[in-house]
Amino acid sequence: MSEHIKLQKKLNKVGKALLGEVVSALSLVTYSKVLPYKPSNENIYLNLNPSTRVLEVQGKNDLVDYWAVKCMGTNYETKARQSANKSLSMSRSEALGKAFDSIVSLFTFYDVTPFSVSIECTNGNVAMVANTSQGRVTVIGVD
Repeated sequence: MSEHIKLQKKLNKVGKALLGEVVSALSLVTYSKVLPYKPSNENIYLNLNPSTRVLEVQGKNDLVDYWAVKCMGTNYETKARQSANKSLSMSRSEALGKAFDSIVSLFTFYDVTPFSVSIECTNGNVAMVANTSQGRVTVIGVD
């Protein structure tokens, strides 16, 4: 199997894991009102900034930034568009941090530094667009 196919399969796996963690967190009672609709892998975009470790959640339906998570420390701070800062639990922070790091680690394949990464899921496949030290990289995951 070619290296590029392996990368596509890994992107699909780790991308779905990150999207799943975000959707799971947004389904909690604490965050259930963050999006004006029920969150799913198919209706949100994720924007990651590896240097500041900030993950932003944008609605696909309306392109509004609804939620941000600062992925540092043991309990990650969250900021919703229309509410006060809150902390995620330690276990949820750890799971989200691992998924975040898994996405960033994909760039060892290209031997580049990612500046920003956007993730979305369409028809069950994860797509990633990243601005890196070597230009723009686009990968579409496969099962």
